[in-house]
Amino acid sequence: FLLPSAAMACSCRPNSAEALRQSADAIVVGRVVDVAREGGRNGTVTARIAVSRRLKGRPPRMVAVETRGNSAMCGYGFAVGQSREFLLVRRDGRYSTNLCLMTGARP
Repeated sequence: FLLPSAAMACSCRPNSAEALRQSADAIVVGRVVDVAREGGRNGTVTARIAVSRRLKGRPPRMVAVETRGNSAMCGYGFAVGQSREFLLVRRDGRYSTNLCLMTGARP
């Protein structure tokens, strides 16, 4: 229920912050150290996050997190130097997040 639909614009299902936090596989506090884009605007963005605190789960201290390439596809807008809490899901050994899931993150 966390994944956005395949519509033209991102549309998140209404969920409480607590429900989103419970559904996350990992919650970390960290700083984005770099961001790489692959496949243009509709591709994938991968951010490397230096984790300073693990609040849930055991991701590595330097974790790669994938998201969709733009906010219309529910991609989260990572910015180098950004420090905050990140809610992550893990599928096939990879961590990812999206705009909908991040609405449950504390600033």
